[in-house]
Amino acid sequence: MKKRGLIITLIVLVILLSGAIGFQLYLNMNFPKSIFQKSISNFTKMSNDILTQINYFDYENKVISIDNNISYVPSNEIKEAYGIDSLSLNYNVVLDNQNKKIFNNFKYLEGDKAYLDIDLLYNNQKGYLNLKDIFDKILEAEIDEETKAEIDNFFDNIINNKKSLNDTQRLIELVGDIIYKNINKDDIVEKDFNVDIEGKSFKLDEYCYTLENEKLYNFILNVLTEMEKNEEIVNILKDTYGMEEVNLVSNFKLDDQSTFTSSLYFSLYADNTDIVGLSINTKDASEESKITYIAIDDLYMFETISEDPVYVSGSKDTSGNINLTYRYSIEGTPMGTIKISNNNGEYTLIFTDDTSDMDITLKYKYENVSTEEIKINLELGVSIQGVSFGIIKYNQNSKVVDKIDEFDYSNAIDVNELTEEDTKTIEENLSKQLEGSMIYELYMDYNKRIEDAVNSNIEF
Repeated sequence: MKKRGLIITLIVLVILLSGAIGFQLYLNMNFPKSIFQKSISNFTKMSNDILTQINYFDYENKVISIDNNISYVPSNEIKEAYGIDSLSLNYNVVLDNQNKKIFNNFKYLEGDKAYLDIDLLYNNQKGYLNLKDIFDKILEAEIDEETKAEIDNFFDNIINNKKSLNDTQRLIELVGDIIYKNINKDDIVEKDFNVDIEGKSFKLDEYCYTLENEKLYNFILNVLTEMEKNEEIVNILKDTYGMEEVNLVSNFKLDDQSTFTSSLYFSLYADNTDIVGLSINTKDASEESKITYIAIDDLYMFETISEDPVYVSGSKDTSGNINLTYRYSIEGTPMGTIKISNNNGEYTLIFTDDTSDMDITLKYKYENVSTEEIKINLELGVSIQGVSFGIIKYNQNSKVVDKIDEFDYSNAIDVNELTEEDTKTIEENLSKQLEGSMIYELYMDYNKRIEDAVNSNIEF
């Protein structure tokens, strides 16, 4: 199957899987197709929420400021052993699509000391460089036609990206409607399912939706055929996904021994029906893979059956933390632990690998400050054999602003008019400003290695 055909097939299967969510509405209802219609609608809404979050700002009509900071905070052990202070790189960009302007600021710091602070402005036709504390004049450069075209293409992609996300939302809705029409309720069967989690046994109801061999082939084929007949879908695939010809059916192939099964697991309590798990099983002539997830009574189980099987199980404690142990099989020796917690929207995952005596801590927080501002924070910490290597942090603050805060470039000089003295001044001040920094020391060490290698006529 060609790549695009595979992508479309995956969309079909994902939406088909989402239809299984509708099982949770089942209770003495004989599996009416309306259940799947509602579940597909729920999937569509979830997809739209995700895409809307990605497509949060109106880049076409608003001025958007995106402040990025990545920093490394060494542990005391690393600081004492190597003399490394905290390192920080700020990269801030402001985009003004309507006026075709881009502003960038690069700042490099070690501890509280800024070693480098540079502003760059692209203003439709020219570029301006402000080398703070390095050169007292603003540098101006005429942008060549090739670079102009690349920047224009950059702005076009911002607009096209918004259209692409909107078209993807619409594609999911249209494909969902087609899948709903092709669902056959007779392919849904009920089974008993027994599972042990952390020493407790549960008897669950399993509801399977299975399509195999010819049934699976015909289902996808019917969906692709109707997609080809839908003019709106064809236009999206051509305009947004760049397909010159929409030949979904002729490009579609499937192993004649393929099977796709999705199951939902239920636990019955009095008058309530709760969905407690999900499994996905795919199989063809050469391989089989299965993923199962069950969460019941604050107990959790996750299992993959494939070339590299993994079995994870655990429970939620009184503080709301989820504590898991992972093995290579249900009976296998514990290989490590995973702890997941949520503190006011900040998620923390602590991964411990006993085989290598390594701990990894990952923190993540996404915050909608307002309709015109979002914040993203990430932290990563690693320790091996009890020695911490410190923390890497990434923070992004994106927001709508009134305009680009430009520096004054009215008296800028053309870079082609720089004298030898100007060039020497820039080189000397740059070297002086970076002197003492970690970057400078690495640069000097690298130059020394080259010089020694050349002098001794050996490779370095």
